[in-house]
Amino acid sequence: MTDVKRKKLTINRLFFVMLIALFFIVFVPLFITHNENFDVLYTATLEDALRIDAPWLDIAFLHVFVAFLTIWLLLTSLVYDKHQKNDQSLGLLFKLNFSTLGFFIFIGVFYVILGIFSIMIVQVDGTSMEPNLSDKQLIVIREDPQNLNRTDIVLVENVDEDGGFYIKRIIGLPNEWVIVSDKEVLIDDKPLDESNYLSSDAYTFCINSEEYCYFGLSNNDYMVLGDNRQTSTDSRDFGRVYSQRIRGKLVMKLWPFW
Repeated sequence: MTDVKRKKLTINRLFFVMLIALFFIVFVPLFITHNENFDVLYTATLEDALRIDAPWLDIAFLHVFVAFLTIWLLLTSLVYDKHQKNDQSLGLLFKLNFSTLGFFIFIGVFYVILGIFSIMIVQVDGTSMEPNLSDKQLIVIREDPQNLNRTDIVLVENVDEDGGFYIKRIIGLPNEWVIVSDKEVLIDDKPLDESNYLSSDAYTFCINSEEYCYFGLSNNDYMVLGDNRQTSTDSRDFGRVYSQRIRGKLVMKLWPFW
């Protein structure tokens, strides 16, 4: 009997320690941090996470996750107690529940890491970046990038009434003169080699049947284009892009990887 009681005390103490750890890891930062990344992290809702337009899902995702995990831990503890009182084996139940617990903790930690390192997962909408990014593809974006280079794929804020974002490729850098002429792009009168990301039959043209497009970029301006030049809405439509409108840069393709 002494061994059984000791085992029961150990299991219950383990659950108690987990609950306290969850409180300090998740809820305490709500009151002590003023980091913008944490603000974004904790204000994300189920509606945002599930990409479903439903007002009743406008609940903080992380709070729901922790509440569910806390209730699950307490119920599991009660199940353990019941099994022990009936002298039933805890082996399979212990492994099953703690495997599930590990899965949920992994999801929570992964979600927190995304917020801390200013990383967000974005779903591509449309075909403007084909063949390199396809419709519905999941990509990883690093928010507020410090270094932007030519050919970087970036998330551009749409300042129109509809809002939202564009996913485009940087073509022109600050203080450059960009010309779209004769189905090609010229940077300071030099042709730009785009063979690494454009298909062999792709060509760049101006909007409204104009023969030339000119973009004089200042210190904080960029010129962006989509890889699918025939269907893309980009700088040829909305002009140069201020650096403040570039909200993130592509880190990797999440799914599919190609």
